[in-house]
Amino acid sequence: MKFFTPVEIPKNKTKIDYHSSLFFLGSCFAENMAERFLQRKFNTVSNPFGVVYNPLSIEVLIRRCCQKIKFTHQDITFDGNTYLCYEAQGNNPSKEELLNQLNRAIEKTHNNLKTAHFIFFTLGTAYVYFLKETHKPVSNCHKQPAQIFERTLIEVDEITKALNNSINLIKEINPTAEVIMTVSPIRHLKDGARGNNLSKSTLHLALSKINSVTYFPSFEILIDELRDYRFYHSDMIHLSETAKDYLFEKLLECFCTPTTLSQVKEVEKFMKTIGHRVFSPSVPQINFFKQEQIKKATQLETLISGLNLEAEKNYLLSL
Repeated sequence: MKFFTPVEIPKNKTKIDYHSSLFFLGSCFAENMAERFLQRKFNTVSNPFGVVYNPLSIEVLIRRCCQKIKFTHQDITFDGNTYLCYEAQGNNPSKEELLNQLNRAIEKTHNNLKTAHFIFFTLGTAYVYFLKETHKPVSNCHKQPAQIFERTLIEVDEITKALNNSINLIKEINPTAEVIMTVSPIRHLKDGARGNNLSKSTLHLALSKINSVTYFPSFEILIDELRDYRFYHSDMIHLSETAKDYLFEKLLECFCTPTTLSQVKEVEKFMKTIGHRVFSPSVPQINFFKQEQIKKATQLETLISGLNLEAEKNYLLSL
């Protein structure tokens, strides 16, 4: 007896292991998955400029970082209280400090993109806010007055062009990187149910025209395998932790070998152990726990090539 429709997930030819560098860019779903890789000690970078929901803003940031196009004073806005940039999250009372932060992020992200083995894009919406003054796409509205923006559902061909441009820019500096794209399963109900479906459908149509990337069906898994409100957060929009964990497991199954999956389990067990709080421990108990777990960390690093647990060993020594 079947209680749901399983989504077929082909095994990816190129595999993630503890030598892999991972880069995530896009909606908050990108951060959900990146966080889980980080917790398992994979080399992972996520949304260095904050959450990016639409493909046009993704292209803008990819172009900046791949071609090292620095932010200038013209890219910074003062709202009467603080300085901000519509291409990124965050603000600063100092214009120069904000510029320095953004341009340091460009340099760092350029290096991340150049060395990443896997680059994940999670597309959240086909609705784009444009700043009326410049007609440029906006990543973050910074809670500014709605009348200064124009909101548009962009066309399929415009999305396809933006994504192809992003891929080509990445390939210029990192020809061997594998680009993986997915449509975020998180709904944008402020557009209404129909508006959300139009948006997601537009993204799907655009992705169907791109053959040079790997597609991961996170949207389909949620719709067909997890079609129950118990897999949503209490707001009935965002995903529950159970749903995030399920999608992450599917991601691992697609991109990892059985050996790496086994290694992930060992790392999870170790991280859970050192995360336990010891109540009123004696000095001998603490010392025994520290030495045992440092020994375990060293063993794991020896057994799992590419694994780095230096931060955890330093934490244990500080107890």
